[in-house]
Parts: sequence; structure tokens; C-alpha cells
Amino acid sequence: MRKKSFTKGPDKLAASDHQRRPGSTSVAGKGKSPSSHAERRPACSAPVSKEIGIERQALADWLEEVMKSKSRCRKELKRLRASVVEQTASGDMSTPKVRYFDEKWLAARWGMSVKHVRTLRYAGDGPKVTYFGRSVRYRLRDVTAYEREHSFASRSAKDQANKAK
Repeated sequence: MRKKSFTKGPDKLAASDHQRRPGSTSVAGKGKSPSSHAERRPACSAPVSKEIGIERQALADWLEEVMKSKSRCRKELKRLRASVVEQTASGDMSTPKVRYFDEKWLAARWGMSVKHVRTLRYAGDGPKVTYFGRSVRYRLRDVTAYEREHSFASRSAKDQANKAK
């Protein structure tokens, strides 16, 4: 009787089925002719090899569909990324998203020392202050309002305006 091998994969089973000649038989012993139908059985029957072929085709179709869907996903991600970049770039990027700033930021904005900013605060002058615990913070909106209220044209600009009239 012929030994059955279970180590062959589906592609080897199908290949051995096609390589086998229709009239040939496997022989159990050397030089002996087969005595029963069971010994002449092919390695893989026709319905099994047909089923394996169908499964291979289904697998190939599935892989092709997966690759297409990966491509579609990649294109959609690129489109979404471009949309996000466009939306964030169209916003006003010059104004920071942070609402509250510390004394160092205000001193750097006005070109003065932190000590002078503190002196203004102690004297009750300067923009409105917000305290978060021990932390002193200034809102951008309050700082710009203070700057607008306390800004004026230089005297030389006033003189030039009067001379032009």
C-alpha cells in the first residue's frame, strides 16, 4: 500500500494531480502489479483539486481586493491630510492659541525688564492681571486693549501733520 504524505501543500497536491498520467498507477511493491482499486487511487482526487483551485482563485481575488482597498485608503488619507493642512493654514497663524501669558512674555513684548513690569503691576498701572494661584498671567486681549488706550502719535508726527496743512 502507498504511504500518504501530509507534508505537501495545496499547490503540490494540485501539481502532482496534473503531472500524473491518466493510465498510470502507483505500485505498492517493486515489480508487482496492483491488486485492488484502493492501491491505484491518485494522490489527490479530482473534486479536491478542483476545490483547491477554486480556493486559490478566491484567495487571489481577495488579495487583489485588499490591495485595491489599501490604495483607496492611502488616497483618502492623503486627501484628508491635505484638507487638515489647508484648514489650519487658512486660520490666522500670527495670533497664538494661548490665551494667558506670563510676565516674561509681556516684558519681551514691550522691550523692558521683568522687574519694570512688576513695578507697573504693584503701582496699579499696566494691563489687567489674572492670578492662577501664585502665577501672574496677562490675557492677550487685555494687553492689546491697554496698548491701544495708552498709545499716541509721536510729537514729530504731530508736527509733520500740522506742517502739511
